[in-house]
Formats: sequence, C-alpha cells, structure tokens
Amino acid sequence: RSNHDNYMKAAGRTGIPCTFIVGKDGYIEWIGHPMSVDKALTSVLKGDWNREAFVAEYEEGEKIARISTELMDLTYKGRFEEAFAIAAKARDEAISETAKQRAEAFVRNVLESEVRNLIYKSSGSAAAKLESLLSGQSPTDVNNIVWRNVVLVLESGRKVQSDVLLVADRFTQKAVESAPEDSHLLDTYVHLLNHLGRQDRAVEMQQLAEWSKLVGVWKATRGDGTYRIKRITKGNEV
Repeated sequence: RSNHDNYMKAAGRTGIPCTFIVGKDGYIEWIGHPMSVDKALTSVLKGDWNREAFVAEYEEGEKIARISTELMDLTYKGRFEEAFAIAAKARDEAISETAKQRAEAFVRNVLESEVRNLIYKSSGSAAAKLESLLSGQSPTDVNNIVWRNVVLVLESGRKVQSDVLLVADRFTQKAVESAPEDSHLLDTYVHLLNHLGRQDRAVEMQQLAEWSKLVGVWKATRGDGTYRIKRITKGNEV
C-alpha cells in the first residue's frame, strides 16, 4: 500500500502496468509503460539520461491527456466551437513531435465529431461542413474521414442526407483516381456506391481503374479479391 501511495498516487497514475525507474540518487528518472522502458533504462545505467528533458516531455504528455478528457466531454455535450478552440490552442502550443501529432488529431476529431452530429440531426449544413473537412486532404485522409463519418453511419442503419452522400462520393472518387492502388480507399468507395445504388459505377470503375490490379491487392490484404465485387453486383462475377 505504501508503494502505491509513494509512487502511483504521488505521480497521479491510475492505469497499470506502470513502471518507475529510480536513479542512484533516489530521484525518479522515468515513468511509463514497461514495454517502453528499455531505452530509458539503458540511458540511465550509462549515465547519459536527461532527466530535465524527460520531465518536460512527461508534463506535456500529462497536459495533453487532460485536454483529451476535456475535449471528449465538450464534444459529447455538443460544444464543438469551444472544443475546437481548445484543440487548436493545444496544437499551436505543442512542443514535442508526439504532442503535436496528438493535438493535430484532436483538431481533426473535433471537426469530425461536429460533422457526425450534423449528419445525425439531418442538418442542412452537414454537407458544407463535410466538404470543408475533406478539402485539401490526402487520399488516405479522405478515406478515413468518409469511412468513419459517412459509411459507418450508413452501415449503422441511419439515414444520411443525399447532399452529404454526393459530397462524399465526389471526394472519394477523386481520391481513388489519385491513389487507385489503395485497397482500403477502394473498399470505402465500394461501400459508398453500394449505398448509393450505383452498381453500374462499380463496373465502370473496373474498366477505368485497372480493376485486375486492384483485385490483386485485395487478394493480398483480404484473402478474397472478389468478395466486394460479388456483393455489389449481386453475386455476378466481374
């Protein structure tokens, strides 16, 4: 019990497993998951460990974790404008590369949460918000955004406004044209076409986007290169 109070409680740690490295002078040198301990432990034993740098990085990580919890609460309550301001500030103030990446993800997650909320409410502004979110994104990011915020909503049985579907269709089609070798992107587009009732477009894609090459990619990643094609063409081989 004393170890818990002296280490876990004192450091504000609640999750396990958690490892502490205590230096020769009795000061804690490192705190983290045991799977990540090797590099720090080696450096401490060699005597070239930078305690001050770790403290700064650790404190920034704790700050980012607190912001993450705050943002989850705000987006759950629908306070997206406030959440976006906090996420953007965290991104601008981040120092370490890890913190910058997490803060950038915060910004994107807040924007995506707002889009989903508008779609759920069948808001007239949902399509414009989605278009703004998709503009300038890489094919990979287009895939992730459309999959999470449109396809999964459709797969859950919810209705999605036609103008939202048209925006998703337009951006996903452009992404496929830019990255026809991306099997995950293709999978997203096939799902979307299926919900749009556009089986003819699937056949057209086969002809225009070197379908045989893409099927080969699917076989490597899914184990079945014809599964989605059979589904979208109602069982017919293409």
